[in-house]
Amino acid sequence: MVPRGYRTLVLWIAWSVATIVIYAGMYHDTDVWGFVQDDPTRITWAILGLFAVGIISSFVLTVMITLETLSVDKLETIAKRSGWLGIDYSKKSLCVANYFESLKTIVDNNGDINVEALVQVEFSVYQR
Repeated sequence: MVPRGYRTLVLWIAWSVATIVIYAGMYHDTDVWGFVQDDPTRITWAILGLFAVGIISSFVLTVMITLETLSVDKLETIAKRSGWLGIDYSKKSLCVANYFESLKTIVDNNGDINVEALVQVEFSVYQR
């Protein structure tokens, strides 16, 4: 069983291996490298480049989401031990830490808590 924090990364690895195998399988017997070298329009280079950019950008996003999930697990342990107001998290670059910091600020100022709006603001990086 894969730990909860690493599920996204494991699923990404399975997806990427399957995608690369399928992509390579489609071009296995077609002499794609010869065509790439002789392609006067260089559109094949663009296709291969965009495929590589997609793989790399999805990996970076997967690592970011995995770090957020691990952060949630850590903060959940703290919240169970000392309540959610006891969360004092030092990695302010993560969205989860920013979410709890904003939540604390709202509570300290006796404001109305709108969880949905706060989630949209703090996690907009991933929603894009």
